[in-house]
Amino acid sequence: EFGWLSALAVFFAFGLSVTVLPAALAMLPVPKTSELAQEKGRGLEAVLLRASNLDPGRSRWIMALSALLIVGAFYGVTQIRAESNPINYFKPEDPVRQDMVLVDDVLGGSASVEFLIKTEEEGLKDPEILKRLAILREGVLKVAGFTQVFSPLESLEEAHRVFADGEGIPEQRDMIAQLFLILEGEKEEFEAYVQGNYSVGRLSGRARFDLDVPILERKRQLQKVIDEEVATPGLQVEMTGFVKLMTDMEVYLFQGQIQSFLLAFGVISVVLFILLRSLSLGALALLPNLTPVAFGLAFMTVADINLDPGTVMIGPIALGLVVDDT
Repeated sequence: EFGWLSALAVFFAFGLSVTVLPAALAMLPVPKTSELAQEKGRGLEAVLLRASNLDPGRSRWIMALSALLIVGAFYGVTQIRAESNPINYFKPEDPVRQDMVLVDDVLGGSASVEFLIKTEEEGLKDPEILKRLAILREGVLKVAGFTQVFSPLESLEEAHRVFADGEGIPEQRDMIAQLFLILEGEKEEFEAYVQGNYSVGRLSGRARFDLDVPILERKRQLQKVIDEEVATPGLQVEMTGFVKLMTDMEVYLFQGQIQSFLLAFGVISVVLFILLRSLSLGALALLPNLTPVAFGLAFMTVADINLDPGTVMIGPIALGLVVDDT
């Protein structure tokens, strides 16, 4: 919808530019030549005029210096980081960030990651399956920032201790079935973690936001635990929840930025070649279109500004501005 509205706005702007704007200019007094000359000699325009009248003999030095800057800028672009952690949108002294840190401290983590567990019918009564889930629980708690895990295992272990004077997960399937039957009637929240036929379960983890470890790195560590230590032919574990959503958005930011920018740049290149009717002039016109975006993204790297849902829009905006000037 945003894209369609933007395209529609361009058509409106064009219509106004060829109708209302010329009519409005026709009603204004024509400035005198002396006034125009005086205006050109002031401020930024004077600097730009002097820059455009540089000695042609210095053009090689200017091009060489520009080439070095452009190469450095493109290197800086390759070093930019994507970070979708919302706490990093704010400076440490910002009240919003301080409040988020407070919530993290009180709740032991305000970001959630969910694991959807799928087995065959009655599969969650299998001791081997439950031991795999225990490995997943311990693996989640070892990842930086994760402080709590909620699953059917805690209730089962508690029931095992209370009713059978045992420790951990029972070794007998019949014992597990009996304890689960007790839990169905005693604990209302038990339904939130186990489906009725014991083929689908849920494990939920809580994590803190205010850490130096990127969310994407945390997600990779969790996925590694699932792939290498938990998943078996009879057990499927799928990660979902807020942490998964944010990490997927990081990947999308990079891919979407690259794809959309290359597409826009390609279309603009074709338009310039057609408009100028010259391959050499078209190629020359591409330089001022591409370099401002590269410098902007490189500055973000130097200033330690991450690519996030807000800053990701800088590239397309800069490209739109420089194309008009070109």
